Amino acid sequence: MRSHLGVRLSYEAKYMLEYIQTVIQEKLDSKMNKEDVDDLEKAIKLYLKDIDNELGATSVTLILKSSASSVLEEAFYKTKSFSLEDWHKIDTEMKKSISSIPKDKDVGTLSVRFFLENSIITGLENYQKTFMTSEMVRQVRLSYVIKLLIYAYYKEIMQLQ
Repeated sequence: MRSHLGVRLSYEAKYMLEYIQTVIQEKLDSKMNKEDVDDLEKAIKLYLKDIDNELGATSVTLILKSSASSVLEEAFYKTKSFSLEDWHKIDTEMKKSISSIPKDKDVGTLSVRFFLENSIITGLENYQKTFMTSEMVRQVRLSYVIKLLIYAYYKEIMQLQ
């Protein structure tokens, strides 16, 4: 099941999110052609017909897009096995490298509405407690947790470029 999660991100987090989304979309556009999409649509239609013959009357339109939600979900899965020590390293690296992000790009609104699997939302909320240090009174902001995950994925994408 999926739910909406509204979060106001920092400029840097939104920039990295938009950058990853653009890279993924460009790769998707270059790797998938019209025939691939047609084949996928036919496969879905056949699948529906196998379930119930009358479902063959279903119209299938497939649009493949990279979204902020899909990027965050992938970032979550890619970093799921990180230890607390790994996260501390990521946090330190992010704080050092954040100044290299251009400040003159228009990234649109900083308030993002993610549509995520409930298990991912729970995982993000658990990170809020996990990332707390002994001297902290409150848990880490969800926007900061998301920024760390996005940075870890952004770093990986940048290394592949």
